[in-house]
Amino acid sequence: MDEETLIDQQLVYNITDGSRELFDQMMELFEEISPEQITRIFDSYGSGDYQSLRAAAHDVKSSASSIGAVILYESALKLEQSAKMKLELKEILPMIKDVEEKVKETISYYRDGKISFGNGSV
Repeated sequence: MDEETLIDQQLVYNITDGSRELFDQMMELFEEISPEQITRIFDSYGSGDYQSLRAAAHDVKSSASSIGAVILYESALKLEQSAKMKLELKEILPMIKDVEEKVKETISYYRDGKISFGNGSV
């Protein structure tokens, strides 16, 4: 994966108006809610509830968008669309695992201090 595109740093700058404090708060919230979102995705998958699966994927997509996590956004969008089209669950499971992995990678990217824009790190 190209780490340069994991989080769109110009988008982060625009979203936060250059505020590290705001971005840190947003990431704390993302870290807090993302495990619940992933659990909802797996629970919906387990029960075969496509509507709930689509809604949970949409929530992850929205969270990803708010922090500039473009790769996670794309993965969640693909999952959301697949649930909407009611693809066979066996085809959806790899997408769910991909979203779960992208959440972890996004958090690690942030924790490793790899987010920067302008002349400094966020």
